[in-house]
Amino acid sequence: MTQGATDPIPFGSESLAQVRLVLRGALIALDFDGTLAPIQADPSTVRMADGALEVLHALAERGAKVAIVTGRDAETVLRLGDLASIPGLVIEAIYGAERWSGGRLVTPPTPLAMSHARDDAARILVERAAGDPGLQGAWLEDKRINMVVHTRRAGDPEGAQRALAPHIEALTQRYGLEMHLGKNVLEIRLPGLDKGASLRRLLAETPAEAPSALVFAGDDLGDVPAMDAARQWGADTGRPVVTIASGAPRSSPVARAATLTVGGPAEVVAALRTLL
Repeated sequence: MTQGATDPIPFGSESLAQVRLVLRGALIALDFDGTLAPIQADPSTVRMADGALEVLHALAERGAKVAIVTGRDAETVLRLGDLASIPGLVIEAIYGAERWSGGRLVTPPTPLAMSHARDDAARILVERAAGDPGLQGAWLEDKRINMVVHTRRAGDPEGAQRALAPHIEALTQRYGLEMHLGKNVLEIRLPGLDKGASLRRLLAETPAEAPSALVFAGDDLGDVPAMDAARQWGADTGRPVVTIASGAPRSSPVARAATLTVGGPAEVVAALRTLL
């Protein structure tokens, strides 16, 4: 049952109830920004919604496997969410380029192409803003393995994103990288990285009898591949699957890919709590 972004959470929905019955052994995989934590203009100030940490602990203690699947780097997510104490937590970070598990971080060296593209991306922002005041406020976040152009602080965030997209797209093509659109962001990534691959990896590493069920929650275009992978896994296994779109307009691709839509991180936490 799909609800509008401002409608009440369907606490009695059959899909959530099915997962609750087989919670031990279920995989609960969640995006971070916009899903567990409200988005902020300054990403360094993000904090998880009230009760999020407590419900993740409770899910893990009941036998569910909790995972974070994010475009952020793992160390930042751990710090902002204070997540390291969650039993068995796995973080698939930077769209699967990094992985944190059991206190150990596996991360690749800085990609040469990203190092070469960094100065060019910064120069594009300076040059384009000098000729168009509407682009002032756009800024580049360097995550070492990928980069993100943020337009949320511009006077017209969506207009700034449209204006910058052709220039960032040309940059990524020059260096063999990829550009991906998101909510007031242009992400510069290595080819082949997406949350669908991250989720499939999490599903494949469990014993044959697990996961008993799957819940995935996300809020943006980058989460759609994971929702597609979740739907396919459910079709292949016949096990319960719930995909949750957080704060997404009903007509958006992420809402259309999800089995239910809630108003934002607080409602995601409430939906997770019903599994207990």
